Amino acid sequence: MTADEKYAIVFVCTGNTCRSPMAEGALRAMIPDCRADRVEIGSAGIAAVPGKRVTPLAAEVAARRGIDLASGRSRPFTEELARRADLIICMESSHRSAAEAVARGGRGKVVLLQDFLPPSDPMFGKDIPDPFGGSMEEYEETFHRIRRALESGWPVIEKWLDETDSS
Repeated sequence: MTADEKYAIVFVCTGNTCRSPMAEGALRAMIPDCRADRVEIGSAGIAAVPGKRVTPLAAEVAARRGIDLASGRSRPFTEELARRADLIICMESSHRSAAEAVARGGRGKVVLLQDFLPPSDPMFGKDIPDPFGGSMEEYEETFHRIRRALESGWPVIEKWLDETDSS
């Protein structure tokens, strides 16, 4: 990877209006300033309609944590996006299967977000349920699950960043 290339991470859910934008925002907020210029973070949906706004409850939950999702718009997960991605993080096992099919063995790594949790955690390997159409409490719980898995996975992501920086 050259000095001007960035490590690309893409979060994938269904419609790209709730979970994947919240995960994108949460990871952006976690990345230290010294790494921010080396990482490109995005999100997409397996069944996304292009240009949809983030749901109001997802935006509100993120805003309560200082994360602005207002400018985000949905986009479909495409072969081009898969090819450019170094890491593809999915919210559900069905998203992982779909992303693997779209990626067609591309250079991107496809993982389930909750696989970042320790295997002893009861949520390890589980899907993150879609809060679409749900209550504020469901959106809060979804954000909590996303944030918890990202915090657990940060050392792994950071290691990949270090390996990319040294190549």
